Amino acid sequence: MTTCASTAGRVRLLLLGPAGHFLELRSTVSVEVCSYQVKSVEVEVEVCSYQVKSVEVEVCS
Repeated sequence: MTTCASTAGRVRLLLLGPAGHFLELRSTVSVEVCSYQVKSVEVEVEVCSYQVKSVEVEVCS
């Protein structure tokens, strides 16, 4: 018997740059795990000449 878990969520990242420029990144993430255990999650973001204004993470179970 296989145990499956499905999780969906949304990530919104707003970046402020020079001269009033801004960059908005939106991503919908869907993860399905079957008979596996999540050991670690690593997220690395490198942004030059932009300031991270806000990060929103919404997880829908």
